[in-house]
This record gives sequence, C-alpha cells and structure tokens, in this order.
Amino acid sequence: MCHTPAPLLPQELIDHIIDDNGLDMSTLMSCSVVCRSFVRPSQARIFSHLNLDCDIRATGRDSVAHFRRLHDILTESPHLVPYITNLSCRRLYSWNSPNELVSILLLLSNIRSINFEPIFWPGLPPDVRIAIRDLCQRSRLSYLGLREVQDIRAESLALMVDAPFLTHLSLTDVKLSAPEDIAHWSLHNRMQLFELRLYDTEDSDIISWLKQGHCLSRLQRLLLSWEPRTTPSAQSVIDRSASSLEDISVIPTYGFACMQSRILSRAGITSLRSITVHVFLHGPSFVSWLVKFLQSHNSPRTFRTITLNIFASGISTPPDCDKLVRFLKGDKFPAIRTVEFVFTEDFSSPLLPAIVAAAEAAFVRLAARGVFKCSQL
Repeated sequence: MCHTPAPLLPQELIDHIIDDNGLDMSTLMSCSVVCRSFVRPSQARIFSHLNLDCDIRATGRDSVAHFRRLHDILTESPHLVPYITNLSCRRLYSWNSPNELVSILLLLSNIRSINFEPIFWPGLPPDVRIAIRDLCQRSRLSYLGLREVQDIRAESLALMVDAPFLTHLSLTDVKLSAPEDIAHWSLHNRMQLFELRLYDTEDSDIISWLKQGHCLSRLQRLLLSWEPRTTPSAQSVIDRSASSLEDISVIPTYGFACMQSRILSRAGITSLRSITVHVFLHGPSFVSWLVKFLQSHNSPRTFRTITLNIFASGISTPPDCDKLVRFLKGDKFPAIRTVEFVFTEDFSSPLLPAIVAAAEAAFVRLAARGVFKCSQL
C-alpha cells in the first residue's frame, strides 16, 4: 500500500507556533503528536540557534549533564546537526569548559554565524581553542562576533577572521596578547559589515592590520563606537572604506560634546544611504555637528535616512532644528525619505515636550510628507 507523505507545514507558521508557545511544552508535544508534519520543520526552527552558556554553574552536575545530553542528542540524531546555523558561546573559561564542549564543536558542520562573549582566551584548554579555530575555518561562516575576548593571540584571531566566507565582523573590546604580531597575518578583501568599539591601544594595531589587508575597501556598513583619544583610528577606518560605505552608525562613548566635527567628514563618502547617531549629550550640539557632516560628504543623491537615538536628561534648551531644516530644503538631498528623532524612555528632561514640539514645528513640511518622525521608546 502506497502512502503519500504528509506535506510539511510552512516554516513561517512553525516559527509563530514555537515563538508563541516556547515555554509551553505540553502544547508543543500535542502539536507533534497530532500533526506529524509539525515535527521536522519545528526541529529545524528549534535547533537553528545553539546557545552554549558556560556560566559559573557549568561545573555543577546539572549543567555538565545538559552538555552531555546535547552531545548525545546530536550523536544519536545526526540529521539535527545541519539545522544548527547560529552558535553563541558565553562565559568560556578554563574552569568551566565541560569536556563535551569540544565534542559538540567538532560535530557542527553548517555554522553561518558565531558569537563569543566574554572569553579569557589563554585560559581555555588547548583543545577548545583549536576546535573554535577549526570551526571558523571549515564552516560557511559569514558572521563572526567577538566581544570581551581577552588576551587572544594575533595568530588565533587572524585564523578565525580569515574564514573563507566571512563578510561580517564585529570586534568589541577585543584585546590582543601581543598586538605587534597582528601585522604578520594577511586578510582577504571581502568584508561588508564591520562593527568596532575603539577603547584600548590594541585597537590601533587591529585597525592597522585591517587597513594593510585591504579588507575594508568594500565595506558597506560600519557600526562605530569610540572615545575621543581613538578618533584617528576611527577616522582611518572611514577613509579606507569611504567610497563603498552605505550605512554608518555612530556611538560616542563619553558624550556627544567630545565628538569632533572632522570625524566622518570626508568628501570621499560618495554612496552613503543612511546615518544613525546615538546621542549622549548635555547640550544641543548634535544638530550643528549633523549639519557640518551633511555639508562635508558627497553623496546627496543617495542619502535617504537620518536617525538620531537621543539619550540625555540635561539639555538646557531645545536643539536648533531650524539649522537642519534649512539645510535639507531644496534639492540638496533629493533622495531624503526619513528624518527621525527617537527619545529613550529614560529621557527625564522636563523640556521633552518643548523639544518634541519644536522639532515637529520645524519639520512641519517634512512631517506632512511623512518624512519627519518623532517618537519616544
């Protein structure tokens, strides 16, 4: 007797069911029993993201048992392994890395995205370090995020970043054990998105390494956070990738007043589409800076979006939005579609209503066209 296999449910429907009932195991089990076509796509959804959180309790019996159980599941059901495309490893240290961690890393074969945070690299067992490097090299890895990775060797970082298919790289508070060694390792020219937090002196060495490898010449998106003394390094990233940059997000770490108008101010930026600025300030200077920036770059026919995420409580006067309005009038920026001010919910300034009202009044024509938006998160 021939049985026609039941059609699989649409993956979008599976995702909604799991999102709405993620903690309701009885409902999920009922779905699996009643509808066999629910099982396979739900497995793909559940196993798409693997989070290995080795916190301080990982040395406890229960946590080690969880790693062991995961290893057994992947070994006994190898069809689940290709479903795992996103990997997050958190709080990896020498004292809390279960033996099963290496075995799990060796099983993975279809990883596209990896996030590590935080990790004290030299404290990891050698087999764990080797397994991480090998995973980056053998996977079709397109995104690598390293956050608070301490004292990593230049060789290890270079081998991880030089994954054959890597296009998106995030380096946040990454400290090299021997920064001068990074110059010995070359990079391929395929980076499209780069996220960087410039804090320590090691960042300058990383920037020099990225520039020498010419991997920034095709950069399309840049998310940049820095403190004032690292401005030259930040500017060098902008200069090297200016002709290809389309989207820039800027986060000053110690107040917007410290931000120099020269940062990002380069005529070489010719294809910019959007800029997002996270404003931490105690004064209205950000509008003046934004006008100077818009005057300095050379991509008026592609520029579409301005977003200001405003975090501040000490503004003494509403910002002079008229400067920005006057600058955006006419045909200077014919492609402009969105000018958005977003105030955070912890914005406690008593002037908030006046600031919003002044902005809406200044941008009344843009608001009528649906271009200007003012909101509070």
